[in-house]
Amino acid sequence: MTSFRQICDKACNIEILHSEWSPMRDLIAVVLSNGDVRLHRLYWQKVWVMPGKTNKAAQVAWKPDGKLLAIGYEDGSVSLVEIEKALILNTVKCPCKVTSLRWSSQTKSKKYNEFSEKCVPFVEKDNLKLEFNNLNILINSSDNENEFMLTVGCENGEVFYYAEGIFLILSVNLNNNLFQNVIVLNTHVELSTGVLSVIFKGVESNSNALMKHLECTYLQQYSSKLFSEQSSDLFFLSRKLIKIITLIDKCEKVINRMKEVSDDVCFRINTKLEKLEEMLQGTGSSVVGVFTAAYTIGEASPEMETFLIQHFTIKGLKQISQSVHSSYLNLQAFINEELEVILQHLLFNIVELCGMEEMFDKFGLLCITDGITLKCLSILHQLMLKTRALLQAVCSDMNNFRIFFVWLISFMFTISDEENPIPFKQFTNDEFDVMLEFLEYRLLKVKKNNKYGYDLERVSQFFQPEVLDFPDDYSSNAWYNFISSNNLLKNSKLIIKPNSQATLVSLFNQLKDAFDVIFRSFKQYLSDSFSLKTSIKIFENHPDHPDYKKSCFPSTSFLQKENLILALVVACSCESNDLILLKIDANSLVNVHHCVIELDPDLNSSYTDDNYVILRNAQFYNFETITVVFEEFNSNDNSSSVIGQVALSKILNNKSIELTTDYSYCVLNTILELKQQQAIRGFISEQRYIEGFSSKFICVNGYSRKVCCLVAASGRRVCIFDMSSEDDIENDKNDDTSESQL
Repeated sequence: MTSFRQICDKACNIEILHSEWSPMRDLIAVVLSNGDVRLHRLYWQKVWVMPGKTNKAAQVAWKPDGKLLAIGYEDGSVSLVEIEKALILNTVKCPCKVTSLRWSSQTKSKKYNEFSEKCVPFVEKDNLKLEFNNLNILINSSDNENEFMLTVGCENGEVFYYAEGIFLILSVNLNNNLFQNVIVLNTHVELSTGVLSVIFKGVESNSNALMKHLECTYLQQYSSKLFSEQSSDLFFLSRKLIKIITLIDKCEKVINRMKEVSDDVCFRINTKLEKLEEMLQGTGSSVVGVFTAAYTIGEASPEMETFLIQHFTIKGLKQISQSVHSSYLNLQAFINEELEVILQHLLFNIVELCGMEEMFDKFGLLCITDGITLKCLSILHQLMLKTRALLQAVCSDMNNFRIFFVWLISFMFTISDEENPIPFKQFTNDEFDVMLEFLEYRLLKVKKNNKYGYDLERVSQFFQPEVLDFPDDYSSNAWYNFISSNNLLKNSKLIIKPNSQATLVSLFNQLKDAFDVIFRSFKQYLSDSFSLKTSIKIFENHPDHPDYKKSCFPSTSFLQKENLILALVVACSCESNDLILLKIDANSLVNVHHCVIELDPDLNSSYTDDNYVILRNAQFYNFETITVVFEEFNSNDNSSSVIGQVALSKILNNKSIELTTDYSYCVLNTILELKQQQAIRGFISEQRYIEGFSSKFICVNGYSRKVCCLVAASGRRVCIFDMSSEDDIENDKNDDTSESQL
């Protein structure tokens, strides 16, 4: 029997750059050289593809619950994808190419779970009659027992930390006074202790002339007392801010849809009236004049009669009337059923923030202080009042157009000599006044947004970016007159005062800007609380190697084991046999284990000095085991790839280099020169040879399914192994004697 049963051996038409197993299912996500992301099942059946034609994918990371896949792209964007339907739920933007993605999690605090159960929403969910956007789906599908952090490392040396993969709570810039040209390779965050660990490649800023272009690989740790002591408060506040972000996102979508409806309301009428204006050129008449004359004396001028007969029919006018009426009904529905409900939800959450502001011992240290939420509350109230004003304008315009089209359709029957099946009903005095005002003021041509058009309605002005053309009139409101006459009330921040000049869009933008101040302050305050705890130069890279720039990216892996942080680093996959394991305890004491894999003396008695081993990759298989893949070469340059399982405890219990210092900044110049190596061939408990297979990297999962995916050096062939089963000898011979053509 041979260890590790081979499940499949598949050729790939596109090179595989990166892969990761789902922590919960028999699924593997792969990043291809053309920028696509593919999801495959255990036997390599394709589930779906996320194309990368316009934006190439660079990294993937599974959320610990297995429901979402984070995809990092070359332009810096990171998308959260729902697995079942390949639906992008949310996208955040980083400044440049994503080089590292990693999820972390911890159990939610019980005190906030109890609070959430007792807290009754201001508006029941059933009353929220809107199409929930993808971000809302993301929040509702989130694990209720745990809280998650997505860490994003970038090519410019910045690391970003997103609560639930949505809200940016802090960032660390490694391009500082100590280093330059930094590329983040891997990250880890321990949420309970507030320790951030980063492995990166860079150049020391203060290095001498001989060393200034020498890239080295480092591990740094940052810690924050604030983060560690208030982790549960921080995540509770983050969830609250995520809800606010969601509601603002919904609100913006609704306002944009309302603006589109408003823009379409009078487009067709404006187009027709412009044609009438062209016909009236040189006659001395105007659009207002001919319509007013037609209404007052019941006769149309020759130009107007020609215009109505050529460009309208009675049926067409009725359709336009119904279309305008339907648009205004849609606007009413947007306001009553969506916008106002969203604003009520926002009000509920902002009031909660105001309450948090008073709890200085919990949230004051997280920068929710100094009345920062009161401004948001004031703007939100103004926005709610403006929404009511918009609703009044919608009702008024709808009534105006109804009266106008009733008369115009009746007038069309008159000039066409057709019999009106529904006799024209005489206008009331109020309707008569509305009609005169409409003809006198709404058919005038005015300049709006640098364009000339007919001033047919009053709704579109609410969607302008700055001020209203016709400000709201509150002169007859006794309450606002009382406030204006009292200086104490007038200057109070607690009194709601309408903004008569502002538009709906400008107030919404003010609200977004006010919340951005909260978001930025929160992120900046938390980022500033972190300080450098440990810095280790792991090794120097080898620029003399011909494939240095292409191949010499270290392979790295992190593992959190109880109070220990373990970092696994393969120095170079193209010519090295060095495996470095760093064990860092809670007191920042670092033990460095320098491991090498020696040749197997029992494999072939004809081994000579020309035989050698190259370690291709190593990953943490689970809490107890490391999976390694290496190649053994003989004098004829024939190679065999070997997958092996190494007991982690045997390495940790063996000799190591202990870094003990009173300084917070520790430097280990070059581990590879210390010559304290562990030969770990004897630590391999299980292994499998694959003849003629040149390996590139492995992807393992020893927590649930216990599988391994081995990718060929070309990136165009994969072998998948069940690490908990064995192959029959006959099958093993057939598998191992077939040489790869890739």
